[in-house]
Amino acid sequence: MALNHLPAHPPRHTPPRWPGDSLLPCGHLLSHAWDDQTTAAACPSCRQARQGLAETNRAVHALTATPPSPPAGLMPRVLAAVRAHPHPGRLLPLPTIRPTHITEANAAKALRHAVDTTCEALAASCRLTPLSGGEVAITMTLLATYDRPLPEQADTVRRTILTTAHRDLGLCVRAVDLCITDLVPGTDSVT
Repeated sequence: MALNHLPAHPPRHTPPRWPGDSLLPCGHLLSHAWDDQTTAAACPSCRQARQGLAETNRAVHALTATPPSPPAGLMPRVLAAVRAHPHPGRLLPLPTIRPTHITEANAAKALRHAVDTTCEALAASCRLTPLSGGEVAITMTLLATYDRPLPEQADTVRRTILTTAHRDLGLCVRAVDLCITDLVPGTDSVT
């Protein structure tokens, strides 16, 4: 008895192979049409279903072959949304004759802006921690570009932070810690 002489219409009580397995008009299960090429070639319903599954399979492979890229300008919009959080943070003392303070959020915003506008890196977050003696420690996370050496970029960012904190804000900075969380193309591609 030859195995290629399968009945054209199997009994309709064939149990499904997996949840969602469909019964075709000819009575075959969709999974059977996909797996059994002999039946699919002989039966028009199976052949049509197999062709549809093959087209879907090709489309899925084509979509997964190239990873999606984010839309232009997405990263700066996300960073702006994160920065827009209304929590002002602690008050940091400024070394003036009369007691003056600046909120941590405003100082962080000024430092991030200075880094974003003068360095090739993008500031993702900035935290200022008050220390004894009116000094602060600054921790900033960055997105650096991979077209320049990281130590060089870190030095530029650190100098920008120290200059802005001292000259523009009047803060006494004891330490600047940088954490580079990601590498991105040059700033022309990021902004």
